[in-house]
Formats: sequence, structure tokens, C-alpha cells
Amino acid sequence: MPRSAKFAILLIYALILFALSPLKPLWLDEIIQLTGTSGTTNSELIQHVARNAGGAPFGYLTQHWLISIAGTSLPAVRLGSILCAILSLAVLLWLADRLGVRGAMLAAALWMVCPLTLRYALEGRPYMQGVLFALLAVASLIRYGETGRVVWVGALTLSLTGAVYSQPFAVFAPLGFAAYSVWKKKEFRYAAWTAGAFVVAGLSFLPWLIAVRMGWHDAIARAQGGFEVGWPLAAVLLRELVGDGYLASIPALLLAAWGVRKGFALAAAVAATLVCGLVADAVFNYFLAIRQVLYLMPFLVLLMAEGAGNLGRRSQAAAVVLLALFFGASLGKDAKYQTDWREDWPKFTAAMQAATGEGCILLPVDEEGPLYEYVRPGLKGRFCSASQLAKRVVVPANTYTPGGPERIAMERLTAQGYRQTAAEQSGFGRVKVFER
Repeated sequence: MPRSAKFAILLIYALILFALSPLKPLWLDEIIQLTGTSGTTNSELIQHVARNAGGAPFGYLTQHWLISIAGTSLPAVRLGSILCAILSLAVLLWLADRLGVRGAMLAAALWMVCPLTLRYALEGRPYMQGVLFALLAVASLIRYGETGRVVWVGALTLSLTGAVYSQPFAVFAPLGFAAYSVWKKKEFRYAAWTAGAFVVAGLSFLPWLIAVRMGWHDAIARAQGGFEVGWPLAAVLLRELVGDGYLASIPALLLAAWGVRKGFALAAAVAATLVCGLVADAVFNYFLAIRQVLYLMPFLVLLMAEGAGNLGRRSQAAAVVLLALFFGASLGKDAKYQTDWREDWPKFTAAMQAATGEGCILLPVDEEGPLYEYVRPGLKGRFCSASQLAKRVVVPANTYTPGGPERIAMERLTAQGYRQTAAEQSGFGRVKVFER
């Protein structure tokens, strides 16, 4: 593909992402991360990350540095993910050239519309940074195989370290790609240097893993649900593989299957991400979250592009139908997700503050307090306990609030002579007012 065409694709992608970035309000996970990255010291940030199961500091530090410069507007909060997504597409196009994948422009289009990649390109979380480092690791491995220069082993080591410190699951795709490459090349020096890069990156992560093991254990214990093997797990994985339902996932897998013959290393990257991710979840008894397999997407879209060309030579109609199904389902999901603004924390917290008046707020779940305070600083100092109540008490609950604690809070108020005098639904939450 000509360099000018690549530049045009990246420019269009950048314009799309920057145009979409301020539209959708922050959601829960973004706010949780911002309570650790905004207005905190590096020490406080590290403590915050250590309490997040599977968390690694590099992605949080990146956001911390960016918002300290650019502020906390929606584009600034999501700037790191946007830049990493654009750079990831640039590396993907480079890989398409190096690996001889036909349809590089198609691969770029598949990447741009894929619901999973678009979502995390526009989310202020560290996952797209992990994707970028995973791609850079594979690119470094390819360059080492081409040149035999040890400097590329250094680049591989740094990329793997960046990947594991952005999000540990990001190293699985390069691991699969490297394993197949070593097996095919059958050269001791290449195998030794490649394995050494992975070992060094793994050892560099070991101190962090030891330091946070108790925090991870506690976070996993608090999480709802654990790892369960069975058909539901397979169904969720198939349905959510590309961020949409079966209508997008099945065509994606069928196209990728047609591209495997020329892309065994790519297929190994996809398979390793799935297998190693599931094994890690099983070991830590953590539920499957589809973001854990985000790192296979660059390699999957390259297989899809290659597969579309291979299938098109057999049956152009079949290739067109599968691509149409994928693009149609993906664009529909993208539009639905980007226009779903029900989870509006500023609107909900404004309703909380307006309803409170001279009273106080009784939280069903204490951990929600810092989230509300971050979004609406005016709520600081307005929370009360069941033993210290005002005459007017507001009980807020949103779609993430468990029903049990909310019911217990209201029962306590009723037992103390309070009666409900008002209730307001505000987007994804409800605000109930009790007085006596």
C-alpha cells in the first residue's frame, strides 16, 4: 500500500476518534480509574492500581501524566487510548506489508469498525496501550528475524515489558506469534534470544506481582462471580468476541479460517490470547471479561482480510456476504453503543445534590462515595451513616448498586420512623427521598 494511502487512512481514523471522544459520558470503569489518576500523587496512584485485580501501573501512569497536562475533559481523559489506537493501526498496516497479507486496506477498515476495538479506542482505560505494545513486540520480533540484529531483541524486550505493565494479558498474543515463529525457523540463536526477551520481561514484572498479590486476591474475592467452565462460557466468548453478537462474530471467524493457511503465526497469536487468558482466569478464579481478549483483534482482522481474498477467489458472493454481515452488524453496534447515554454520572449526581437540600445522603454501598465525589465535588461531606441521620435523607442507587444493600438501607430508615416522600429516576439511577 502506498505511504500516502496509509497516511490518509490514519488521518481519517484520527478524525473519527477525536470527533467521537467527547460524545459519550464517562462510565463506571473510567470513573474508577480517574479516582486514582486525577489529583493524586504517584504513590497514591500505585496504591490505587494495586487494589485493582489484574491492574498494572503503566497505563494508569500514562493517563495521570496526560491529564496533568491536558486536564480532565473527555477528549483529554481518553487521549491516551486514542493515540494508542491510531499507532496500533499504523503498526497493523506495517505488519500487513511485512507478512504479505492481501487487503491491507480492508484490514484497516475491519479494525476501524470492529465494535471491540472502537470501544476501547474511545475509553479512558489502559487496554489499547497494551494492544499497541503487543503489536510493537511482534513487529520487533519480525525485524529481528529479518536482520538478525540484537538491537531488535532489545526492542522486543522493551515492548513486552511495556505490554505486561500496561495489562498483563497483552503478552499472550506476542507469545503465540513467537512460539510459532521459533518452531518454524528452527534456529537455536533465534529461539534463545526470543525466549530470553520473554523471560526478562516476565522477571521485570515479578516484583510488581509479588507486591500486589494480596490486593489482587482481595479484589477478586469482592468481585461478583468466578471462573466457570461450560457452554455459557463458550457462548459468551463467541458472542462477544468482536464486541457484538453472533451476527458479527461468526462471519469474522469464518473469514479468519480462510486466512489461516497463509497466517499460521497470526492464528497462533489469536489462539494463545484465548487459551492463556482462560487459563489465567481459571488459576485466579476470575470471571471472563471480553476486554481480556482485545489483544487478539489486530491479528484476527489481518486473518479476516487475508481470508476474504482467499474466499473471494472461490466464491466472491460468499466473501461479500460475510463481509457485509460483519460490517453491517458492527456499524449497527457502534452506532447503538455511541448513542447510549443513559449512564450519565453528572446528571445523576446533580439529581442527588438537588434532592439532598439540607439533608444527607445514605449510601447503600460505601465504595460508591468516592465515585460520586469525583463527579460532583459538591457532594463531599454530604454522606451520613445509619447512626447519624438528618431529618431528610436521600438514598441513591444506580444500575451497579446491588439490590440487597439498597433494600437494607431503606428498611433501616423505615424502622427509625422515616417515610419515603419522593423518588426520581435519572438516567441509569434513581434517587429516593425519606423524611421524618
